Amino acid sequence: MISLTIIVPTYQEAENIGLVLAGLKEVLASLDTVKSSILIVDDSPDDKTKDATLAAAGQLKPLSIQYLRRQRRGLATAVIDGVNIADTEYILVMDGDLSHPPSIIAKMIQYLAGHDLIIGSRLLPGGMVEQWPRHRYLMSRFATKLAVYLTQHVSDPLSGLFLIRKAAVDWQSLRPLGYKILLEILVRHPELKIKEIPYTFTNRQAGTSKINWLISWQYLRHWHRLWLAKKK
Repeated sequence: MISLTIIVPTYQEAENIGLVLAGLKEVLASLDTVKSSILIVDDSPDDKTKDATLAAAGQLKPLSIQYLRRQRRGLATAVIDGVNIADTEYILVMDGDLSHPPSIIAKMIQYLAGHDLIIGSRLLPGGMVEQWPRHRYLMSRFATKLAVYLTQHVSDPLSGLFLIRKAAVDWQSLRPLGYKILLEILVRHPELKIKEIPYTFTNRQAGTSKINWLISWQYLRHWHRLWLAKKK
């Protein structure tokens, strides 16, 4: 039996979280060898995402859903705080805006044997991104090229969708900045045995993207920090 915690970091995702949880329930119900729980780590300044999560939890029993409210903001640290709570062998991280299809979880689990980290890649053959505005596409391409420079063996080091063996990472040693927790893991732990599988990144149906110039600046600072670490 595989024990798995699915960590979903959220920031004002009240319109999406119920659909995400319903999709997860459908997939997890078909995985007889997986004992799973879902942990919503929420940075929202109001109670809307919390209320939507608790309402969905009441309707989706016996799905195990936990909710953690934080006083700080940042996807990467939200994941680490979630890992510190989780008591399972494996951790899966996915977005709370419907951009990551829950159906891919079954495929990711198939590759656990012999691997520490399974990454959902938008950039492998068979993977793709639904049409983005040109400015977001160009920002993503530039950021990815910088990340690949640090992790040349991974096609999509900025992916927000991954499944990892918890014990394979020294989580307390990580010092992420901003959103890109996977890049932090890859640079700090180059010894990980990795498998990438393609998927389609879909555009959010509700709410607004959290990508802005502050997030971009944080990414550049984070990249520089990791570049200096690799030089040592």
